[in-house]
Amino acid sequence: MLALSAKQNQMVAMVKYGFTVTTCVTLLCAVTNSNATVFEWYYQNQKLALNYNFNTNDYNYYKNKSKYGQNMALYAEQDKGYTYLASFAEELRRTAQQNQWYGTNERDMVIRFVQQAIPYKTDPYNYGYDYPRYPIETLHEKKGDCEDKSCLLTALLKTLGHDAVLLEFKDHMSVGVAGNDLDGSAYELNGKKYYYTETTGTFEPGNNPGYKTALVKTVKQTAYAVKNPVPTINNIAYKPKPEIRKKQTVNQAT
Repeated sequence: MLALSAKQNQMVAMVKYGFTVTTCVTLLCAVTNSNATVFEWYYQNQKLALNYNFNTNDYNYYKNKSKYGQNMALYAEQDKGYTYLASFAEELRRTAQQNQWYGTNERDMVIRFVQQAIPYKTDPYNYGYDYPRYPIETLHEKKGDCEDKSCLLTALLKTLGHDAVLLEFKDHMSVGVAGNDLDGSAYELNGKKYYYTETTGTFEPGNNPGYKTALVKTVKQTAYAVKNPVPTINNIAYKPKPEIRKKQTVNQAT
């Protein structure tokens, strides 16, 4: 593999698709064992793209781990010596910052990323058991079912400092996202509300299609993205750009 220049290692380009400006972030990691994956999604009427090279050794480590009889929350974590969550989450943060999206805007952009950039795909045959994927598998393979995408979203949000939990139902899994700006269907844990967030399609947080009783599962934070200060303009703190949301129908959550 040819050595990469400093300029090649990280390139940021603005590309126009018709009248829509798309932010493209490309991270080329100078490692021998890597595979590039291209992601595309939309947020606030902008088409976004991110190219990322995953380390093959990290991917194979998680791919070969046991897929039987574990607490699903463990699949949203990473192991020491095989870390990747912070690096990938920081690329999402960089994409948000290029568009001046911070705080809840960053959170919502990441939700859209998991909803749109990772196609829904049912599990392969696993002898009658679920086939849960670790976040690096879901990202690199660009596919996953409800629990795969939910573990991915929870891991990314927590890595970026946003509060989220897993919501486990009888035959489904989704994410609970905390936020004072949210409304709709919510589940409480220790007096705090977590709003139902579907990962298998583009739905607003709080939009619950009818799921009721959930097992709320906390996820241990095992990665920490670099914190960047929220900018100020004329000594006035940045305020998130509100996303136009449809009024949510509140479903009773217990």
